[in-house]
Amino acid sequence: MPRITVSLPQALQTFLEEQVRAGGYGNSEEYICDLIAKERDRRELDALLSQGAGSARGSEANDAYFDRLRSRFEGR
Repeated sequence: MPRITVSLPQALQTFLEEQVRAGGYGNSEEYICDLIAKERDRRELDALLSQGAGSARGSEANDAYFDRLRSRFEGR
């Protein structure tokens, strides 16, 4: 796996160490990988939300909609 080196100001280094301990991470690498993965997921979600906002309006999600959906999955 490729490696990178990052220099942090002392305040950020202290914060990083606190987050590793508080979050139950084994080391700072695990914490940073988790941060990057969460950011990737957030951007993917933002893109999906933008796509949905720009799409045509769907049917109303009322009780009848959920009843149809429930019976569709119960029939499987």
